[in-house]
Amino acid sequence: MYKLEVLPSVRKEIIKIRDYIADDLSNVPASIDLMKDVKEAFIQIKDNPNAFSRFDYEKELKHEYRKKVVNGYVILYWVDEKTKVTTVSFIFHTKMNYRTRLL
Repeated sequence: MYKLEVLPSVRKEIIKIRDYIADDLSNVPASIDLMKDVKEAFIQIKDNPNAFSRFDYEKELKHEYRKKVVNGYVILYWVDEKTKVTTVSFIFHTKMNYRTRLL
C-alpha cells in the first residue's frame, strides 16, 4: 500500500482551478464534478501508482514522473518505491505548454 503526498503547490493550484471554474466561468456544477474526478484520480494513483503511463520528457528530470489525465488536466507524480510514497508534484491544463514549466 502506498501513501499519497500532494505538494502544497498542487493543492493551491487545485483551489485556483476550482475557483476559476466556479466563479469566473460561473459553472459551479462543472467545478464540483472536476473536484470529484480529481479526488478519484488521487485515489487511483495512491492505490496503483504504476498503472499510469510514464511521462517522457526530452531532458532528464530529478524523478521518473508518471501522468494521469483528468478532464483536460494532467496530473504528474512520482513514486518512491523504498518508502512507498507517491508524490503528486504538478497539475496542468492540457492546453498549457506545461513541458516548459517543469525545469
